[in-house]
Amino acid sequence: MVFADWVKEKTIFESLFEHWKGEKKPTVQELLARYPNLYFSFVVDSDAAGPEDMQDLFYAIVQSDKPELTDSAAVKPTGRYSKITVKDKSIL
Repeated sequence: MVFADWVKEKTIFESLFEHWKGEKKPTVQELLARYPNLYFSFVVDSDAAGPEDMQDLFYAIVQSDKPELTDSAAVKPTGRYSKITVKDKSIL
C-alpha cells in the first residue's frame, strides 16, 4: 500500500474519481508514473457500528500497512482501546 485515505462524506467511487481527475493529491497520474502496477484497495464491509469504529479500523489499517505516501503518525485512534488489530480478507 502506498496511500491511505478515510472517505467519510462521499462514496469510494467519488473519492477515487477526484484522484483520477487530478482534483485530489496524489493524482492517479502521479501515482501511475511512480507505481506502474498500481492497484486500489478499500474496505467493502465491516462490522463497524459507527464513525468511531471506522476511525479505529482506518488507524489499524494504516499502522499495519504503513502506506508510503500517508503520514501514519497523523492517523490517530479514538483512544477507546489499548490495542487495535485488523484482519485482511482480500479477495485476491
